[in-house]
Amino acid sequence: TVRVVPKQEDEFTCSRCFLVHHASQLAKGEGAKAVCKDCA
Repeated sequence: TVRVVPKQEDEFTCSRCFLVHHASQLAKGEGAKAVCKDCA
């Protein structure tokens, strides 16, 4: 069984890989243009 929880306030969805990451993984952008460190 997998427990699914809503996106938290300190998380964002990467606009390139579409994965949800913690705010500490934010490389650039914000909102719909946010990009994670892995994709940057």
